[in-house]
Amino acid sequence: MTVAKSTISSQYQTTLPKKVRELLNMRANDKIEFKVDPRSNRVFIKKAESIDELADKWTANIHSGKKPLQDADKFYQTRKARI
Repeated sequence: MTVAKSTISSQYQTTLPKKVRELLNMRANDKIEFKVDPRSNRVFIKKAESIDELADKWTANIHSGKKPLQDADKFYQTRKARI
């Protein structure tokens, strides 16, 4: 696990340490996501996926010639009936 520190400015801004930027392959204007665990008082940071990355994931699951799912409830009911 990598540990790095950063200071919060008076305008509540901080800089990601170089070590973290390199590990996450971050560049200027990239987006990050914060996940907060209030029980442990920890914050997890990860690089947010771009629209292009999300689109690639979705289109990778689409098979040519196959119709897209229209009714999710009906789909799961027929699968449940088969099990």
